[in-house]
Amino acid sequence: MERLVSYFREKRPNFSGTVLIAKKGKVVFHEAFGKSDFNTEIQNTLCTRFPISSLTKTFTSLAIFQLMEQSCLYLSDSLDKYLPDASFSGVTIQHLLNHTSGIVDYRNVINEFSNGGCQNPNEIWQQIRDRNLSSVPGSKFSCNDTNTFLLAMILEKIADMPYRDYVREKIFVPAGMEDSGFEGEALSLLAQGHIKGKKQRLRNSNNRYGCGDIISTTKDLHQFLQCYKRCELLNRDSKNRMETVSFRRKKWLDVSLIASGWFYQFIHGMSIGYSGSHPSGFLSRWELNMNHETEIIILSNNAIPYHWYDSKWNGAQSIATELGEILFENRLSPLQKLLIRID
Repeated sequence: MERLVSYFREKRPNFSGTVLIAKKGKVVFHEAFGKSDFNTEIQNTLCTRFPISSLTKTFTSLAIFQLMEQSCLYLSDSLDKYLPDASFSGVTIQHLLNHTSGIVDYRNVINEFSNGGCQNPNEIWQQIRDRNLSSVPGSKFSCNDTNTFLLAMILEKIADMPYRDYVREKIFVPAGMEDSGFEGEALSLLAQGHIKGKKQRLRNSNNRYGCGDIISTTKDLHQFLQCYKRCELLNRDSKNRMETVSFRRKKWLDVSLIASGWFYQFIHGMSIGYSGSHPSGFLSRWELNMNHETEIIILSNNAIPYHWYDSKWNGAQSIATELGEILFENRLSPLQKLLIRID
């Protein structure tokens, strides 16, 4: 795996974070790069914790499927069954899972970059519950935090316990995720976020409840993926249903296949995965390549663009794509890489 180390040293010297690659469940590459805090020169290690931002959405989606498996809910259930004060008509749990609800992105309503404003999930709900839908439920894809935020609220009502307690008890513990937690908790070895090398303060975690508030390590995320693949968190039928394509989104020269808590990608064979970005400068990416039985996990604490066609927020996905080129000996043209980014 010297080629992978050389890639980071020679082509991505500004990358800061940890990377884990596994083949058929066995870790074949696990390295830390850069600094946990650019100001104090503390180095990242394999034990460094990072906010995983939108990878949290996979955990919340899986929790919903656990409740479905126990016949506590149906994906066809309407939102107002669990949140009766909602003004949204025709929105189901399935629409929330595949981001086709048409509900407004609450980040357009509140200031997510402020530590003021909404201080708890109920306050956010009060701000959005009477808003008009932007599209007919099930007709248009729009990936936003509101959908998963509402899934977390539904989970709490059904499970009769706080979202974080549920995830800790039903997912972290069974998966052996001993180094994972949530934003706002006193966690050691926590990386500091940076944007283009400039240190950022950690924003209000209430604004990412259920959709971006998990903190973890590459090792723990690998543990999760192994348990997920072995059907230890869901039975096989539920796992297959979670991975079933529930919406096909037409793009410029392509079609996006969207499941529940996963997106499909067909670059180096067929993969399911998710990417995340955090306003404080954290990036994340994980993907499971079905054809090559390989997983790639990337956590970073320095948001920077790596290509002219990248924004600073999709650098982790760029690196995952380039690692795939090395691992699977499948070179992509600049045009192919550009098309991956076109939304």
